[in-house]
Amino acid sequence: PASPAAQRQQTMRGEVGDARRVIFKLHSLAMDPRNRPFIARDDGCLRNIIRTFDFPAVDVVYKALETLSYLCSHSYENTQLLAQVPGLKRRVKQLAEEDDQDEDLKSLALHLTALLLSPPPPTPNTSPDLAPDTPSTEPPKPLSPAKQPSKPAPVFTYMFRVEGLTGEEDKTRLERTLIRVKGVISVSLDRIELGNT
Repeated sequence: PASPAAQRQQTMRGEVGDARRVIFKLHSLAMDPRNRPFIARDDGCLRNIIRTFDFPAVDVVYKALETLSYLCSHSYENTQLLAQVPGLKRRVKQLAEEDDQDEDLKSLALHLTALLLSPPPPTPNTSPDLAPDTPSTEPPKPLSPAKQPSKPAPVFTYMFRVEGLTGEEDKTRLERTLIRVKGVISVSLDRIELGNT
């Protein structure tokens, strides 16, 4: 039998490995601009990203910050959604201000803090020489086929009834198993009643 300290260390390694898999999957999904609006609106995804800030692995925290940066760069609406996530701005700012933090990580955290605190962009068709309610005299130019906005990929939500969970360990194992399935970006277990049923 392993000592309690060895068991805690093994558990921590497993949790870091799981966090690494989850954040790398979310990061790769966020690299595709079509996925960014969906990830920015998914509470489960955002919780998983924020949860990684507390892991001791710098690469995991960096990927989490980079994922948030991708989401912010997609649209001001995404930035506003992320700015409203409780504790996110505060936690990112803390990462930027920690003295013993990796320099690249601090730089990315500073960049993300600036994005989250940025004012809204100017409205289209507003220029210094036109009054805000003066309509532009130029007709809008049609977008070329290459610049046409693409339709976002459909997002599906599935609900399952699961029986036989007898403790927190079963719940954790189920979450880890589901998040590893290709295409799954978020898992949320609601109305959990643990017991012998």
